[in-house]
Amino acid sequence: MCPSAVKRHPGNSESTGPVFLAYLIVLEFMDEGTIQCVCHDPPRRLSEERGQTGVRTGLSHVGMFLFGLPFFLVGQYFLLGSLGLRPLDLERANVPEWVLGLVGLVFLMGGLMLWAMGYRAMRFRRRLAAARRAHPDQPAYADFPWDWKGFVPDRWGKVLQALAMLPLVAALIVVMNYMVFVANRGAPLFAQAIVLLFDVFLVFGLYRLGLMVLRAVKYGRTRLRFERFPFRRGETLPVHIELPAAVRRTGGGRIELRQIEEFWEVSGRAGKNRRKSLVHECGWSGERVFEKGEVPVNSGVLETSFAIPAEVPPTRIDAERPIFWELDLRLETPGVDFHQRYLVPVY
Repeated sequence: MCPSAVKRHPGNSESTGPVFLAYLIVLEFMDEGTIQCVCHDPPRRLSEERGQTGVRTGLSHVGMFLFGLPFFLVGQYFLLGSLGLRPLDLERANVPEWVLGLVGLVFLMGGLMLWAMGYRAMRFRRRLAAARRAHPDQPAYADFPWDWKGFVPDRWGKVLQALAMLPLVAALIVVMNYMVFVANRGAPLFAQAIVLLFDVFLVFGLYRLGLMVLRAVKYGRTRLRFERFPFRRGETLPVHIELPAAVRRTGGGRIELRQIEEFWEVSGRAGKNRRKSLVHECGWSGERVFEKGEVPVNSGVLETSFAIPAEVPPTRIDAERPIFWELDLRLETPGVDFHQRYLVPVY
């Protein structure tokens, strides 16, 4: 059993099982603060934006290459033709060459993204095979190529992914604006409203991209140390996070340990209304809130701990429906706040 909320105060003699007692033991040796432990039944769907942690896509890396090849060929045909680098038949086209060039850019970027996904899957498989050969006695290495010393998030990787997506999204929105506001001045009001809404999304996306760049430049490298590897269910998880200099003076924040299941959800009927979206559901979470001046940072390292319940599911990243554990750390700092997630090997 996992209590929905536990607060530290003397004289709490309530007994709800061994997991609750483990939490009381952890609290006894912690600084003042609030610990919240929640078993989400049904699981809590996470609304924040995040990428894919698992790499299984249903297709092999060869299949992803073949699937992206038509997009790449169509895209380079229109893009090179609009630049005058190859013949392009414009007799049936009622739009300028630059519009066809942007359409080609959209298809070309789509094909390149599919190839990047296939390469990522192939690289993951090779790293997993190498880790399995190097550590045959550790089943955790057969699931994910862990570094047994710790986990270092790739902050610039997300920025580069967003920068790669920017030309694709911008080109698509520019074409939509041209078709509605220039080529067809009598377009219905609802069509104009939809395009304007996409314009707002683009501006918001540029704002989010700017925040990502600022965070990557301001904070740089950070690492979660593994005091042992892997962590076991039913044990206490010691948390030691090496923070950059820009985070060592904070006004407060929170850290959350959570178990997440990742899967693709298909909604709508077959055809145009059919949509596929990536879903993340949190089945268990434990959170600690830091008030101003109470963030436990010692020599640049944030130190705390969590009790992991024994009955929760273990990490399974190499699966059709991946399950993984992560620490979500948010700290208030001058300017852009610090926010980082760390994968935790709980097996």
